[in-house]
Amino acid sequence: MILGGVLELRLHFKSILYQTRLVATARNIKNKDNYFDLNSLIKRIRVTYKTGNELQNSTTIISNYVDTGITSNTKGTVVTISGSPGSHNDFKYMKSFFEKKNIRMICTNWPGSEYVTGGLNDTLTNIERNSYLENFMKILNLHEENKLVLIGHSRGAENALKIASNLSVGKSHYFQ
Repeated sequence: MILGGVLELRLHFKSILYQTRLVATARNIKNKDNYFDLNSLIKRIRVTYKTGNELQNSTTIISNYVDTGITSNTKGTVVTISGSPGSHNDFKYMKSFFEKKNIRMICTNWPGSEYVTGGLNDTLTNIERNSYLENFMKILNLHEENKLVLIGHSRGAENALKIASNLSVGKSHYFQ
């Protein structure tokens, strides 16, 4: 009897959770004014990086990224690295915080995603993703920043750690 009660309680909880999600979704649809994204801040650059299982190939893509544009008197720069799938909009709620602190925020997008033209044949291994990120950062001269912070979400955390490690000891295996 206890098992039946637990099952019934779980089903009731799931029903309440589902109803709550429906109400929240309906509320968000009514309140379209609250929705925002970072798409108006998108900039484009051409990035060439090494690809393939042995990094034996070279790929050039057009990458859309977000740069908050704070360049004078900044306290530092933050580079956000999303999971997979993910995009620059995963970090949209951090924008106002960093702006208030006068910190530049750059949000990346992965090759093969909807915000990057090209990279559809990449293997999507971390070594290939690191090659892309390091060359992206080199083009923006981010590897020379004195106060640079990398923030990775989900799968992007491993990429952030590896690149931070490489940059801290002044080595890179991925630059073209």
